[in-house]
Amino acid sequence: MGIGLFPAPVGQWLVAPAVAATRGEPALVNLALWHGFNPVLLLSLVTLGAGFALAALRGPLLRKLPEPGNRPVWGPEHLYGMLLSGLQGIFCAADAPCKVVDCATT
Repeated sequence: MGIGLFPAPVGQWLVAPAVAATRGEPALVNLALWHGFNPVLLLSLVTLGAGFALAALRGPLLRKLPEPGNRPVWGPEHLYGMLLSGLQGIFCAADAPCKVVDCATT
């Protein structure tokens, strides 16, 4: 808690020696709690707003999804099958001899 309340002394006693040891030369370190309005603050506010909006709309969005038994399965097996199908398509398009293999039966 003291680091956050007193950033300047901590910067001089702790961070500045670490930076100097890393760079091999003395470095000026300026730590502050408030850096003003900048793009980082704006992006943080947008992220928080999007999170609150998703939390507020969670119920209506879940009601629009299909029932759990009717949802498509997007697990590792499905993605692996899609990868193999894509690779077969690439090799067959290159006029290579194609042998269609069903991985479920092998």
